[in-house]
Formats: sequence, structure tokens, C-alpha cells
Amino acid sequence: MLSMLSLSAQNVGINNDGSKPDPHAMLDIKSADKGLLIPRMTSEERFRIVNTKGLIVYDITTDHFWYNTGREWKCIPNIGEKEKQDSAWLIGGNSNINDSTSFLGTTNLEPINFRINNITAGRIEYGSACTFLGYQAGAGNIHFGITGFGYQSLAANAGYGNVAMGYQSMQLNTTGFYNSAFGYQALGNNTDGYFNTAVGYQCMAQANGQVNTAVGYQALFNNQSSECVAVGNGALYGNTGGPSNTALGFGTMASNTTGGFNTATGNGAMSGNTNGSYNTAAGFYALNANSTGVNNSVFGNQAMQFNSSGSSNAAEGYYALYNNSIGNFNVGEGAWALFHNTTGGNNSALGWGADVSSGDLSNATAIGASAIVDASNKVRIGNSAVTVIEGQVPFTTPSDGRYKYNVQEDVKGLDFILQLRPITYQFDVRRFDQGRQVTISAAAYDEASSIRRTGFIAQEVERAAIACGYNFSGIIKPKTDAAHYSLSYDAFVVPLVKAVQEQQALIRKQAQQLESQDARLARLEQELEELKKHDRESSSLQK
Repeated sequence: MLSMLSLSAQNVGINNDGSKPDPHAMLDIKSADKGLLIPRMTSEERFRIVNTKGLIVYDITTDHFWYNTGREWKCIPNIGEKEKQDSAWLIGGNSNINDSTSFLGTTNLEPINFRINNITAGRIEYGSACTFLGYQAGAGNIHFGITGFGYQSLAANAGYGNVAMGYQSMQLNTTGFYNSAFGYQALGNNTDGYFNTAVGYQCMAQANGQVNTAVGYQALFNNQSSECVAVGNGALYGNTGGPSNTALGFGTMASNTTGGFNTATGNGAMSGNTNGSYNTAAGFYALNANSTGVNNSVFGNQAMQFNSSGSSNAAEGYYALYNNSIGNFNVGEGAWALFHNTTGGNNSALGWGADVSSGDLSNATAIGASAIVDASNKVRIGNSAVTVIEGQVPFTTPSDGRYKYNVQEDVKGLDFILQLRPITYQFDVRRFDQGRQVTISAAAYDEASSIRRTGFIAQEVERAAIACGYNFSGIIKPKTDAAHYSLSYDAFVVPLVKAVQEQQALIRKQAQQLESQDARLARLEQELEELKKHDRESSSLQK
């Protein structure tokens, strides 16, 4: 043993050739046929050694070398294990990903599966083109072309061509196909609906329809119908069987259930509609309270806001037909047009504030800004400040004899005309408009009031007609205490013609009388002349 040792003051050499140890090594062991045998022990024996930094042993239990860090034992893996460890994806992260050949996946066509507590949590397939990621996502998938991301998304799927992203999105889908769902519980209860697109929290969550598109919180939440489009929080929320509806805006058509073929645009538009159909509403709260009304066309903020069952109305402008509830066949064009109409029908208003004086008129027409019509079957043109109504030709009235019946010649002439009192006057337009919702400038009022007009007083004309027993059509009597008298001046032409005819008859009679008197006078003059001649002849004979 000593012959193999070569000692010096600073290092030790162990060999069988007597060579000195390497000066840089404390221990230099040299052999051509023998090795160094490290202490061998079991894991139990190793753990009994006090932690000593740098200590090395061979563990016969694990068949690995172990070294001590001073705090714990660390295993020294063999070369194969080291290579495997270097290429592994570690839970603490990897630092060896430095080229395009590194990847996480398989080298064959088998799918990649992810599990949590041994329960499906993700899957990427090649042949079926399916991709899932999320706890229980795609757990029941048996078809192809499916993509699901999120807890229980597409959990029961047996359909194809679906995309779901979000917690329980399309959770119950079984045979539905080509659906797209993005958001918490989006299309969550869809089972066999197809060609649907849902984007938003609980968007179409209870829906099971076909060919629908919804974007927004709980949009089309309960839909069971088809071909609907809803964009906005709560849009078409309650729709169940109404087909082909389009809703755009917050809460738009939120209460609709079975109404179909409606189009609503604007926050709250048609939000109260239940089964009204074929309506079009555009504007903030337009047709807001409509429930069963059909065939309405509304454009303008809060236009027809309180309509419930009124149908076939057209409103365009802010607050147009605002208070209409059950009135039908009305047309309001302009802001505030037909604002006060409630139950009346067949009314028309054109112009800012063109309106009816009460809510139950029918067949009334107001044309012009702030024009107010105060009776059924009446047309009002212009407001009180209008000074001229002009046209290239005069108004005409149908007068074809083929349509006239019960014809009588009871028109009063001189008896009526001679009782009339022609006057000139000024009209107080401010007082006339008092209590009405009109917007006329002070200057316009002053101009209209300054006009010196020519005409009659309607009450005097009425008394004259009564006095002579004449049912004169030119007097428009008020039907309510709030209404006013009007006169149709062209109606005076007929009694004037009658008066002229009566005067002409008197003139003709007087002419005949004068003619008779002239003839008698001529005879008397002739007789007188004959008497004078006789007297002259008698006087000559006597002489």
C-alpha cells in the first residue's frame, strides 16, 4: 500500500508507477485498470448522515449518486435522464426554448388532452378539427369542427361547426350546428338551434332558435324563434316566438314575445312591445309603450311613445304623435306633430307643432308650422300669423250634376243679402291663439294684427240667415265652447247671384210696367191731338 503512495508536503498521489501527483491536485489517483469506489449505502443510511456540504455517496436504493448541499441531498441523474430532463416542459419554467424546433405537443396525429383531477379540461384534435380548453369543455363531444374555450363550454355537444368561448357557453348544445357563442352562458341552453351568433354575458342564454344574431348583455335572452338580430344590452330579451325582428339599442324590444317582422333602432325603442308586428321604429324610446299595435312607422326620439294598440300610423319627428294610444291611420310629420292626438283616427299634420286641438278628432288635417285644426273633417292651413295663402289657380269644388241629388231652389237672395253688414276690421291673433301650443314671434303677431281686413261678423251672418229662414252653408259653427266661428266667403256668391236674379226680375217687371204706361200715354196724347184738331175744324165752320 505504501509503495503506491507518493507523498509530498502539499498533495497526495496514488498510483502503481511511482509518478508524482499533479501539483494542482490535492489527491491524484492514477490507474489503467481500476476505478474509484465511492461509499455505498441505502437511502435510509444516507439520510442518517448529518448534512455536510460537498459530501458524495452512491445510493444503492435509488442506484444514483447523491451530493449534499449542506441543507439537503440532490440526485445526480445519468446521461439519458439528463437529456430527457433538459427537453422536458417544467412546471417552474424552461430556459432552453431557443429555436423553432422546440414545441409542446405530439409527433403523431393523436390528440392532446388536458385534465384536472382526472376530469376533461381541454383537448386538441386533428382528424375532427375540434379544440377545447376549460374545465369540462367539450366533455361530451362526439362530432367534428368544434371549438370551445371556458368552463363547461360545449360540454354536451354532439353537433358540428360550433364555436363557444366563455363560462358554460353552449353548455347544453347537443345537435345544434354552425353556432358561435362568446360570453358567460352565451347560448347556454341551446340544444338543436343552428346558424346562431351570440356575443355577450348571457346573450341568448335561454335561446334555442335558428339563424339569429345577438350582441350585448342578455340580448335575445329567451329567444326561441328565427332570423332575429339584436344588438344592445337586453335587446329582444323576452322574445320567444317572434320571427324576423331586428333590434338595435339598450333595452330595445326587451318585452317582445311573439311579435314579428319588427325593426327597432334606439335605446328603449319598442321596449314594451309584446306581440305587435310589422312595426318600424327609429329613435330614443320611439314606440316605447306599443304592445299590440301593427304596421306603424315611427322616426324620431320619443315619437309615438305612449302608443299601445294604435295601428297603421306614421310619425316622423321629435315627439310626433307622442300621446297617441289607440288611434289608427294617423300621419304626423314634424317635431310635435299631432302631439295631442290620443284616440282620433285618419288625422294628418304636417309641420312643426301642427296639431289637433283635442285628442279624439277624426279626418282632421293641419298643414304648416303650429297650424291647429279644431274640428273633425276639417282642414287648417297655416298658423294665425299667416297673411297670405297663394296659388296660381283658385280652389275648386266638385260640382258634377251626375252626383247631385235632392236639388232645390231655396236659396235666399235679397232678403238675406240686404240684412248683411259689410265691415272692415282687425283680428286679434294673439287672443285667438291663447291657450294653444304655438310658437309665433311677436313681430309676426304684430304684422298679422295690423292688417285691415274686409268681411262680415259670423254671428251677424248667422242671425240674418235665421231671420229669413235660410240654411246658409257659408257659416261654420263651433261644435264646442272652445271652438270658433268661421265663414266661407265663396259661399256668398250663390245668394248674391240669387239677389241679382231677383233684382233683375223686379227690373224686368218695372220695365214692362213702364212700357205699358208709355203705350197708354201715347194713345192718350193721340186722342188729345185728335180732339184738338176736331175743335179747330168746328171753330172754322162756325166762322
